Amino acid sequence: MTSKLSRTLFLGISLILAILVPITAPQWYNSLSAHADSTNEIIYNGMHLFSIFFFFLNAPQQKRNFDYIIGLGMGSILLTNMNDFPIAHNICTALTLATAIYSMLYYCSKKNRVINIYLASSIVIVFVLGYLSKDIYFAMAEIIAMWIVGIHMARRIWIGARQ
Repeated sequence: MTSKLSRTLFLGISLILAILVPITAPQWYNSLSAHADSTNEIIYNGMHLFSIFFFFLNAPQQKRNFDYIIGLGMGSILLTNMNDFPIAHNICTALTLATAIYSMLYYCSKKNRVINIYLASSIVIVFVLGYLSKDIYFAMAEIIAMWIVGIHMARRIWIGARQ
């Protein structure tokens, strides 16, 4: 079950669920994490669970131990509910995203270094703008950052093992 197709399926489901979280919500929340206690929390939980499945399947297949850490980070985001433990949740989210960015840059080859630096920079810029700006919804920034990580992971799966 560690084939390229199954990993792509888990990644795709996770990214689609990230878009469905705010669409299916009874009201607009500024953050995806605020959906943890909403009526559509099953979609929010599913988004994290499919991400965990993806990273735990991807780590042994591509021999990248940081993917285990990212998967555990996704689990810690899910365990530290935003509404109950906001500081712990924000720390877990920041550390998970930072680990994903570090992994993106750590494992890249020379030929893909520029692309990965661009993707990592885009993640940081979008996430920080969403967090600090009143004009950009943070939930949209989170979704865009997730999709950029997803694009990187799909490239890593389908283009080559040493990217």
